[in-house]
Amino acid sequence: MAGTEGARWWIEVNQADTAAYTRTGAETFISKASDSEANGGVVDISATCSSGDSILKKSGSGFFRGLGKKKKSSSSIGDEGTRDASLQPGSDAAGSSTAEAHTDEVVKAKKKGMSGLLSLGRRLKSAGSLSEQAYEMSVQAAAAESADTESYMEEPWRHVGGLLGRVKRQKERRREVEAADKDDAAAANDGTHTAHGRDQDQEASAAADGDESPYAAAAAAAGAESPCAAAAAGGHISAHHGSAAEAVAERRAVYGLAAGGSQGSELDAADAEAAHQETGSSAADEQGVQQTGEAEEEREYVHAEHDGQATPGQGMFGLLGRVRSGSFSGLLGKPMDEQQQEAEREAAEAAAAAQAEAAAVAAAAAAEAAMRLEPEKEPPIRKFPRGFMWGTATSAYQIEGGYLDEGKALSIWDAFCHTPGKISGNANADISTCHYYRFKEDVALMKAMGVKYYRMSIAWSRILPNGRGKVNERGVAFYNRVLDELIASRIMPVVTLYHWDLPLALQIEEDGWMNPKIIDHFVKYAKVCFTRFGDRVKYWITVNEPWCAAVLGHDSGGQHAPGRNVDPSREVYRVAHHMLIAHGRTYQMYQRAFKRKQRGKLGLALNGDWYEAKPAADLGEQRCNEKAAERALEFSVGWFARPVYQGDYPSLMRERCGNRLPRFTAEQRAMLVGSADFFGLNHYSSHLCEQPAWYKELAPQQDEAEREGKLMKLDAQLERIMTSVTGGKPAESEIQEGDVAEPAEQKVQLVDADDDIPEDPYIESTGYWQDISVDQSDDDVWKTTDMGWGVYPEGIRKMLNYIQKEFNPRGGIIITENGCAVAEDDEEEALKDIERAVYLKRYLTEVHKAVLHDSVDVRGYFVWSLLDNFEWGYGFQKKFGLHYVDMQTLERIPKLSANWYAEVIRKNRLESSAGS
Repeated sequence: MAGTEGARWWIEVNQADTAAYTRTGAETFISKASDSEANGGVVDISATCSSGDSILKKSGSGFFRGLGKKKKSSSSIGDEGTRDASLQPGSDAAGSSTAEAHTDEVVKAKKKGMSGLLSLGRRLKSAGSLSEQAYEMSVQAAAAESADTESYMEEPWRHVGGLLGRVKRQKERRREVEAADKDDAAAANDGTHTAHGRDQDQEASAAADGDESPYAAAAAAAGAESPCAAAAAGGHISAHHGSAAEAVAERRAVYGLAAGGSQGSELDAADAEAAHQETGSSAADEQGVQQTGEAEEEREYVHAEHDGQATPGQGMFGLLGRVRSGSFSGLLGKPMDEQQQEAEREAAEAAAAAQAEAAAVAAAAAAEAAMRLEPEKEPPIRKFPRGFMWGTATSAYQIEGGYLDEGKALSIWDAFCHTPGKISGNANADISTCHYYRFKEDVALMKAMGVKYYRMSIAWSRILPNGRGKVNERGVAFYNRVLDELIASRIMPVVTLYHWDLPLALQIEEDGWMNPKIIDHFVKYAKVCFTRFGDRVKYWITVNEPWCAAVLGHDSGGQHAPGRNVDPSREVYRVAHHMLIAHGRTYQMYQRAFKRKQRGKLGLALNGDWYEAKPAADLGEQRCNEKAAERALEFSVGWFARPVYQGDYPSLMRERCGNRLPRFTAEQRAMLVGSADFFGLNHYSSHLCEQPAWYKELAPQQDEAEREGKLMKLDAQLERIMTSVTGGKPAESEIQEGDVAEPAEQKVQLVDADDDIPEDPYIESTGYWQDISVDQSDDDVWKTTDMGWGVYPEGIRKMLNYIQKEFNPRGGIIITENGCAVAEDDEEEALKDIERAVYLKRYLTEVHKAVLHDSVDVRGYFVWSLLDNFEWGYGFQKKFGLHYVDMQTLERIPKLSANWYAEVIRKNRLESSAGS
């Protein structure tokens, strides 16, 4: 990929975090906030900083004061009043200093509440420690401060904490008033206390607590200034008058007399008369104040009657709401007639139906979500488990060369490549990358990358040239040198015994994997390898991708060696059957003869692309597509994994293939179950599945036209299907994302060798592709690699979840192959393989999600491949390597992806760039 698209992919891999804050802008913002604080102004945030700046954390409390968010608590009222009193012009200096000398007493008094402060003030004044002038000036200062801070004293009336919370606060205020009354009686002989001072201090306390008096609330609702503010502004209603009237209104609220009532009416009248006498206010002034208060009280009364709830002005006796009729009809409402009751019933039924419909929709959404893997918010760092196996992978035939050197004999791939027309450009792997003579250089490349594991394969025909008989010691010596070099470089080898290069002698003389004798030959070959190399090899893979060897080698027109296409409806299953038994026998032999001493692990490497249903508007069609996706999974991964983990082939395969599918004996089943110490997964792509138009569940009888139609469809379908396998023909379109159908739970039905099996439901089956009957298509939104395979990273996560759920493999899952082919026309373009680095990052991200969020037991990850090499039917046209290889000079050069992968290995984690 080049040009604009290539630059975009480069950004996804290497874009640095550019979300740093601008220091200069932050300092400017703080400076403006400080200036605004000093001037009492408000800072315009949008004009000074961007949305990403974290200035709020740096500007301190002054910033919030600059925004006008003034907040005071009752614990600071004493200090505020004392400080402001000392700043008033003409204040008594002696009184101010005396007040400061009693700071400790003030603190103790504040802890007791407002009554403590009042008592302290009276005691100081009685003792002569506080002059009359200082006392009066402090009162005026409190009034002035109330005027300055009316913005928070005159907040709209709020039902804070509900009615019960307000009643509790009113009770507390009543106790304070009663305590103040007792202090008044104690100080009556001194003649220094007035109702004016007590009421004004009480209002200041209520304002500081953030719990406004009913009178102040009524004034705010009417748009009038508070009495304290009016006094500070020089209004004709004095602070004395306002304080006295406010005290009366507050006491009415406390005792439930906001709207007038019988309870406490005498006390209320007495309080009003006493307040009038103490303040010396005129009857006209008091009447004006009372009229204002009564108007607000009436509004509160009407509001309470409408809501059936007490308002703040009603006090503790107004909880149920006072109704004018004197009965509960205002609260409970009038009896409903039958028509109204019927209407309400219909409304309730409609609401219930709507609720049920909403619940059904929610259940459907939950079911759909359960079938999907919802994306999680990407963290900046994705750390992998400690000891995670980071590695690269190759195979002997693809990189070694030296195809007849030092006693090696021909393999089926040597013969296949030398058959004209089988390989693109008539290429062969006679020399390939010449790893046979340059293995030390290749090990050094891995060491430089920090690779901890290296997956390689052994050429069967290099150890046993004829597949059986005498051992080729020079071949054994070569692999000893490779293993020793790996161990010296602290790289753990993971060795595959069979990576498709069967000795040609076994194919010609015994029909290769078609003959059950191959099982004994393979077990003997494996025993030689365990004996000669087992002291240094702790991970063994018996067979790599048996699906490819069976289907591509014995069906599909002979795409792979040995290129058979004689009886694909039976040969593919026979070959796979023998490979499975050979694996089980080898595992059993290792457990008995080598496990205790060598302590190694054995497993299979299965190719497992992800298959999901192609979305369809019709529900019936969608279900058919889901069944098609299930068949694809069972005829690929389930074909080989279920015998190893559950003892037999999938029931679905048995139903579709009938007696063409071989049977295991009871002994073979017992040998196979549990014959893997880990699950090896080779994953590259994903596919959308749909049921073909010619599909039938069973077709015991077919006319000629129907059979010809099937064959024509199969030929067209084969071109698309081959995009999913290594060495297939390139696809012309891209594979894309689609909705996921959760694979149905598949159980295995055990079949003994002597059990009756139904006749082949497809008597004239054309082979594997008709048995599976899945039409694979591509979605247009996915990217594709140079192989034409869809890039759908979520597919590997879904496949990992499928394996974990279906098989729960002992020893976890090792991703033994994952990578992509990138078009690289020259060395310069090859070294900047941004597309490959992005591919690896995206797939590794999904692997990490499977581990972190889905609890899938993934133990390792191997990139295919270490080097650009011979890519089977494509020759050297497709490049999978982390290192560029000049096929003329055989020079190796690390690509960008090699350096990126080295960083991942070194840190054992993925790091997300900003914007990626």
